[in-house]
Amino acid sequence: MKIVLFSILFISIIIIAIYEKGNPLNQLINPTKKVSAEEFIDTLDSLGYYKYADKVQVDILKKDQSAYFDPEATLTTIWDDDTGIPLDYRYYFCDGETVFEQGGITDLLQQIQPTLDKIGLTISTSNHTEAWDDDNKWLNHSITVNGTEYEIFKNFKGYGWGEAVMRFAQIINTEAKKQGVEEQIYLISGGNDGGLVFLTESLYDYIYDIYSDDQWKPLAVKEWAKVNKIKYSEIKTKSNAKTSIHLKHFGNINLNQTEEYQDVQINIDGNDIELDINFDYDQISEAKIKPTATFLNNLEKHVNKAKQDLITDYTNGRIVKGYIRHHLTEFNDEELKALGINPKDDQASIYETCLSKIHLKRIGLYPEYWDSLAVFDFTISSEFTQYLIVLKFDSQGHLVDIVTES
Repeated sequence: MKIVLFSILFISIIIIAIYEKGNPLNQLINPTKKVSAEEFIDTLDSLGYYKYADKVQVDILKKDQSAYFDPEATLTTIWDDDTGIPLDYRYYFCDGETVFEQGGITDLLQQIQPTLDKIGLTISTSNHTEAWDDDNKWLNHSITVNGTEYEIFKNFKGYGWGEAVMRFAQIINTEAKKQGVEEQIYLISGGNDGGLVFLTESLYDYIYDIYSDDQWKPLAVKEWAKVNKIKYSEIKTKSNAKTSIHLKHFGNINLNQTEEYQDVQINIDGNDIELDINFDYDQISEAKIKPTATFLNNLEKHVNKAKQDLITDYTNGRIVKGYIRHHLTEFNDEELKALGINPKDDQASIYETCLSKIHLKRIGLYPEYWDSLAVFDFTISSEFTQYLIVLKFDSQGHLVDIVTES
């Protein structure tokens, strides 16, 4: 009985090894195929590898790949010297450090756009957020692609060179499957030497069996992560996120179809203030707009802080005093009197009176920009001047900048 059970277990292990790429036993049972360069190129051609290349470039590509064919090395191609686009429209450089850096994901998307056009894959992005939390020393990074929000990093600490590349490939591959596109991204090597290649499943299976070095052959994302000692996990999406959110003063906001501009009139401490909200994109995620909702719920507190920041600059800075000085040279005595300022007072009193006349005129909200979420416009008189003192605040209510604008 023990012999029978052992035999069944042994056979099961063998069967798994035969079909599981990346299993060390697979290499013993199914060693890499030995083919000539000519046979390799012909098979690639028959499987459609060169179908996206310009016809005049195909023979050049074949000769180059034949000359450098080495099953113990890596796949080769020719890249355009000026654009960096591969002549086969398949094999791109993919530096993990660059992809992890700010803007790296969208830069790589732009880089591979010629291939996306060739294979018929539509990638439309919005709500791209890369937010570094300096207090907790972690990164949150998400992007919406074709209406689906992808979580790239959540409270992430450390250097995510490999993780960023993994997430990029997962996003593209997920969208390709949705659109019925055969090509998927397979990854090669890593770090500063990384690459990515667009292959159909049949091309991938063939190339995988020819090349022997796991560090340099194209690998499916999960196996690539294992080889490069990167913790693998499926990418989280939020395609069923809330479609609307209630914002104080504005009511319900449709997250999937935002209006470019909305404005209302509010009253705080007896003063009428213009309040507007501005969107650059048609869609915004719930996570991205939440800081705006929180800001609005505490608007009176933020208004009081802005007034205090104005006084602090008057005392210790130069913007507010410079604003007052400019208008004292521009206004005539009648205009000063109309504002309740006595031009015959001493200079210190005039400055203090001018400061008391500066009031909040407008608050503008920009939910897509965490570092300048709210803009407070102060004026000494909407009737007599177009110049403003502008205070900018981030999503946490911290003062970012104070300037004068017209």
